[in-house]
Amino acid sequence: MVSGKVVIQGNGEKTTQGMTLKFEGNVRVHWTVRKTERGTGSGSDRTVTHNYNDWQRIFEFQNYLLGDGRSDVEIPAGESSYPFSFQLPPMNLPSSYMGIYGKVEYLLEANVIRSWKFDYNTKQYITVNGLVDLNNYPQAAEPGECETSKTFCCWCCATGPLCMTVRLKKRGFVPGEMVPLEVEVNNLSNRGVSDISAELVQEASFFAQGARNYSVRPVISVKRGKGVDPGDRDIWRLEMVVPFVPPTNLGGCRLIDVQYVLMGEIHVSGVAFNLRLSCPVMIGTIPFRAKVESTGYRDDPNCSTHVYPKWLP
Repeated sequence: MVSGKVVIQGNGEKTTQGMTLKFEGNVRVHWTVRKTERGTGSGSDRTVTHNYNDWQRIFEFQNYLLGDGRSDVEIPAGESSYPFSFQLPPMNLPSSYMGIYGKVEYLLEANVIRSWKFDYNTKQYITVNGLVDLNNYPQAAEPGECETSKTFCCWCCATGPLCMTVRLKKRGFVPGEMVPLEVEVNNLSNRGVSDISAELVQEASFFAQGARNYSVRPVISVKRGKGVDPGDRDIWRLEMVVPFVPPTNLGGCRLIDVQYVLMGEIHVSGVAFNLRLSCPVMIGTIPFRAKVESTGYRDDPNCSTHVYPKWLP
């Protein structure tokens, strides 16, 4: 239930045809692409801007909190309040999201209807968390291991490889949870490693009119100052806390797709490209039951909402 009240403060009585309250959820995506088109003659090139837009209605409710829109009613002087209550629809709602090229938003809008005059209106955005239950994804409970390597060439002679391995005890997490991460570096090359970094990265895809756009945004960054000398091997163990971010897939939105990866990067000394490795992870909103039970918390069978452990915000 989404409950509250609309409060009106006036210095005198107001005649109106009623007051509506609209509650809606929408997905919107938009971006522009500028391209240069070649002409047939000299100097005939031109720059063309292509706009990509799409929109999806998730739901919309509207009720009259005062009047019926046909007959005049009075709003008294001073302060008056009008309570409301909406039930979120029983569907797989995508989580609220704000990205570079698109957004998922939920909006309450109150509108006082005035004949032959501009209406009074006000808006309030709310946050909705889509339900992504990690217990429904067996692969999220499995350990993860990703590895990559790189060989540096020196004229005609190749050095040994620089290897990196990222290990996870599981692939699924919820906001507020610790992610134990192990990064192993085996430097068989002749290049030194200046430092190592790890990031939790959000990868978002936006779809409109048959086109796709893409954005990458680190949500956690951790950097270790100690490097690895040529011929050495080292293991870096760390923990990072998952911040309050929207879950993977946003709970099923057709215009925006959100994924997460743990990115490891080795910063190589000298003139060379760094070694990067990404390991997919899943962010949910309902943790593994074994984790909840180990904290002494459980789901209440008499309640429609979940009782979460202490480490959730």
